Amino acid sequence: MSLLMQSLIAATVMFLVWLDYEWVHIWTYRPIVLGPLMGLCLGNLQIGIEVGATVELMFLATVWVGSAVPPNEILSTGIATALAVTTGDATVAIATALPIAVLGSALLTFRNTFMNTFAMQRFEKAAQNADVKGMKLWGIVVPVGLYHLILFVIPTFIAVYYGADVCVKILEMIPAEVLAAINCGGRMIGAVGLALLLKSISFDKAWPFFFLGFIFSAYLGVGNLGITMLAVVVVGIIYMYKEKTASQD
Repeated sequence: MSLLMQSLIAATVMFLVWLDYEWVHIWTYRPIVLGPLMGLCLGNLQIGIEVGATVELMFLATVWVGSAVPPNEILSTGIATALAVTTGDATVAIATALPIAVLGSALLTFRNTFMNTFAMQRFEKAAQNADVKGMKLWGIVVPVGLYHLILFVIPTFIAVYYGADVCVKILEMIPAEVLAAINCGGRMIGAVGLALLLKSISFDKAWPFFFLGFIFSAYLGVGNLGITMLAVVVVGIIYMYKEKTASQD
């Protein structure tokens, strides 16, 4: 199999995996699945299993916390596995997994912060005009198809065809100011999401609990897990109080 064909196959697998990540969710995007899948499609299942299992351990505990975007394991696993198969050396590919994951995180944050906002504005305009074709274009084709093609599929092809060094060089070429701006914009998503959540609930009755959580977090340094446990206790107290009041009536 030629290098060009391997690059095309790797890019195709990456596109299908991103479709699963956005729509179906049968977990093909997890490293433990994506690695063997990529290796099987490229003709070396053993290396795919080796790389997939190793990268899965690297990202096993990484989760989305608020608006913080962790290193992207999908792009990392896909490219690392493809490089391992094409070079025949899993060690080199695994060593480049983390830099590629950082690059994937920056691309994903750029998509969420800027590109999706652009598409959503066009989608809302089409919805106001009852333009069904425009809604499909800006709601499905562009964000799911075109954006992923530009940000993840084409970089996969380039990385496999030209080697892992190109990914590291691209990451080093991005100015620190640009990465800082993308990171800042990504953090603002959490504030916007919280504002929309508060707008959707009866805040006139919930505001004491909101400020109670804020005080514990901001001034007492209680983390998210502690705030969650506090909320469970408060809900339990309210429930027992209502049960007692109902029994007395």
